[in-house]
Amino acid sequence: MRRAVAVLGLVVTLAALAGQLALTIEAFSRLGYPLANALIFNFAYFTVLANCFVCACYVAAIWPGASRLARLRRHDVVSFAVPALLLVMLVAAFILRGMLVPPGYFRVAEFALHYLTPPIFLIWWAVFLADGTLKFSAIPPWLFPPAIYLGLVFMRGAVVAVYPYPFFNVAEAGIGRVLTWLAAMLVVFVACCVLTVLADRWLARLKAARTALP
Repeated sequence: MRRAVAVLGLVVTLAALAGQLALTIEAFSRLGYPLANALIFNFAYFTVLANCFVCACYVAAIWPGASRLARLRRHDVVSFAVPALLLVMLVAAFILRGMLVPPGYFRVAEFALHYLTPPIFLIWWAVFLADGTLKFSAIPPWLFPPAIYLGLVFMRGAVVAVYPYPFFNVAEAGIGRVLTWLAAMLVVFVACCVLTVLADRWLARLKAARTALP
């Protein structure tokens, strides 16, 4: 059952990612931009990168014999996707909804990547992976991927003045407002990390209690 749900999650997530990528390539092609521009634009979004990581975790779970994917089967590594996806959903629901309105079929792809694929993974993690072994010491390493992402976003923005999200746009929003958004999202992300560790322990106790029932 664990592998079957992983296969379902992989298929749905890959379909959503492929749809988003195809739409982006088509839109850039119509504007006369090269393929490289479309790829950079598409993979500049944290949502896309988080879902790509989820796909890698699914693949590692589906093929347990793949030694090169062993790290992605480590509980502290795969569990990074939990706070990452929670942040994706929260930002989409409470911030981006009032800032961006994707055109046409982009709305379908955006909905899938923000509200469909994350719950599938979160349910899979909660039911099959949560085992009570997560420690709070896992949280500091979880902060590195978002920090690296932000570094690349602002380095690119400084060069080409293009940002994946409007709340990162220093030129339009101002440095003070951007820093305020970043501080707020840092607090939310850390809170999601703490919640992930606590949920892992609570779910493990719940599973143990159910197993002990006659």
